[in-house]
Amino acid sequence: MQPRFKWHARGRNGGTHFSLLLACMLPLCLTPPALLSSSHSPVQACHVAPFAGLLSVGIGDTIASVVGVQWGQHPVAVDSPKSWEGTAAAAAAMLAASLLLTALLPPPLAAGHAAAAAQPSMFAYLLQAPVTACGVACLFSALLEAFTQQLDNAFIPLLHFSLCCL
Repeated sequence: MQPRFKWHARGRNGGTHFSLLLACMLPLCLTPPALLSSSHSPVQACHVAPFAGLLSVGIGDTIASVVGVQWGQHPVAVDSPKSWEGTAAAAAAMLAASLLLTALLPPPLAAGHAAAAAQPSMFAYLLQAPVTACGVACLFSALLEAFTQQLDNAFIPLLHFSLCCL
């Protein structure tokens, strides 16, 4: 079985499993509970910030690889195996997943339990979702993925997390 997966390890160091675990865990651990239940507006991009690792590595990186291998025609650089098609697909998939998470997760409370009754419905909440903030985070994460070669899985979720919390 090892010869079949030798192509995957080409040009990479042995920390792939650790960096994937770190990518999924760090944004979740870095999100303080007060950030999600603060007195800010209940419609924030940081609502999906704890899931930045899953969004960028689990969804974005996977979709970019599949689309890039199957339909990639335009490389991002001369010697790069990554394509613009994969990058665009990654950004679109991350944005779609962010909006889906926004729709499925309950909105953070604005001012404790008394504000729960004043929360908008899920449909209204999704319509007010920070599409621009999520879109910027997804776009820059996909571009960083496209232009990095080594250990990108450790840094892309941190960028995505940071941009979601701005």
